[in-house]
Amino acid sequence: MLDDNILFRSVEGFTLEEYRAEYRRQPQEMKDRLDRLPTLQRCQTADGRIMLRQLMTERFGKKNFQVTYNQHGQPQLKNAYCSIAHSGLFVVCTVSERPVGLDIERVRELQYVYDCPIFTPQEEQYIRSGEDPDERFLYVWTRKEAYAKREGLPVASVARETVLDDTGWASFRTMRYKGCIISTCRPWDYEYSIATDSEADYGAPK
Repeated sequence: MLDDNILFRSVEGFTLEEYRAEYRRQPQEMKDRLDRLPTLQRCQTADGRIMLRQLMTERFGKKNFQVTYNQHGQPQLKNAYCSIAHSGLFVVCTVSERPVGLDIERVRELQYVYDCPIFTPQEEQYIRSGEDPDERFLYVWTRKEAYAKREGLPVASVARETVLDDTGWASFRTMRYKGCIISTCRPWDYEYSIATDSEADYGAPK
C-alpha cells in the first residue's frame, strides 16, 4: 500500500489460476472485454479488479459491487470513486469518497518530440528546460492523465489546463516508485498522507 489508499503491484507473478478465478467472478460483459485483450492486458485488467475489490472491502466494507464504464472506457462505481492504471508489468489502483484520477508510466527513454498537442506552452517549457526531458514529460503526462480521469474525460479534453501546480480546481501528488512515475489528482482541498514505503520519492524531476 502506498499513500492515500493506492495499491501498487506487479503482474509478473500473476498465475493462470488467479486469472481464471477472477474471470469467473466477472459478468459476461466483462468476460467479453477480457477475451478481446492481449495476454498482458488481460492480466493487468484482472489484477486491477482484484486490487479494486481489496480496497473497496478495506475502505467501505463492500465485497460485492458493480463496475460500469463511461463512454471513454473509465471505470465507475455507485456511491464511490475509483481509478486504475497500468504500465508495463505494474498496476495501480485507488478508491475514494470523492472524485479521483490515477496514472502510472514506466520511466524509459522516449526520444520525445516537442509540441505535444495536449501540453500547454508552460508545460512544454518545463519539459525542455530540465536535465531529463523524458522524465519531465512523464511527470506532466501522468498528471494530465490523472486529471482527465478525475473529470471522466479523454486526456485531449484537458489540453488547455496546466497541471504543473495545484490550482483552485485540483490538487496533484506525483511520486517516483520502483522505476515508475505515479500521479494522483484529487479535489483541491484534499490532505495527502505520506507513503509508508521509503522507496517512494516525491522530488520533482531534474
